[in-house]
Amino acid sequence: MNSGNNNENLHKQGPCTGLVKNGHSVVKANFAICPALTANETGYVKAAYGEKIGKMERGSALLQLLDIVSMALAELNQAPAGNTEVEQNESLRIITKLIYADLMNYFPQVTIAEITISVKNGLRRQYGDFYGFNTLTVHKFIKNYLEDVERMEAIKKQNRFLEAHEEPKKEYTKEELDSMGMESLKTCYQSYLSTGSIFNCGNVVYEYAVRKGFIKQTLEEMREIYARALQMVKANKLSEQQNVLYSFRNKSDAATLDFEAKMLAREMSLKKYFDSLGTQGIIPDSGFRIP
Repeated sequence: MNSGNNNENLHKQGPCTGLVKNGHSVVKANFAICPALTANETGYVKAAYGEKIGKMERGSALLQLLDIVSMALAELNQAPAGNTEVEQNESLRIITKLIYADLMNYFPQVTIAEITISVKNGLRRQYGDFYGFNTLTVHKFIKNYLEDVERMEAIKKQNRFLEAHEEPKKEYTKEELDSMGMESLKTCYQSYLSTGSIFNCGNVVYEYAVRKGFIKQTLEEMREIYARALQMVKANKLSEQQNVLYSFRNKSDAATLDFEAKMLAREMSLKKYFDSLGTQGIIPDSGFRIP
């Protein structure tokens, strides 16, 4: 069975919410710690807040796992396999990638904080004896951590607290959503005029501009701008310096390259649209003008 499914709703709405699935406690969104929690219980709950490793960018996840592996080997006073620094670095890469693959298969809902704590606990034999530090060892540590009775009870207590203080969700009208979309577009446009950059708003703003008909592209134009974006993403990655950390950061799979290229292509499309407005700075049908 894929144990990762036991926590499939972890952080579904953000940093922290509350459910219990298949015997495993899961934390809900809303960052408000239950005041009745003990110090140990608070530690369990806070560790569950954060981005799931299954949702992290692969390179970032591998870099943080590399730190955990290095920490573990240092505590064990154990050097990576290999006679040279190059061979030892390769050993570090291999074991980190194997651990990452196991986490993605069995525990994609776990956070980096939870991995760190479970490894530290395991090295101190809180989960029994272990023989060597490897993928199976880390798997055992995390499984025992997630199934810890005190942890599960702490998260259930936190969830009851959150549910008791949960505010009803606001339902936005179509007009309100449209107004918020226009405000985002204006903000993005003003930022572009002053800085020349889009700054992380290309996705939502782009979709709004397309939906409203501000950005109109043929299929051929979309393919052409995506191709240019993909080349730029690849060129940027190849320009970085090669080292043990770079090997994790740069070895992006096709899906990662595709995602980054699509995001860049959307930003490029927005820039082209903003440039087309000229110096008058008028967004059609909005009455909006940049002074």
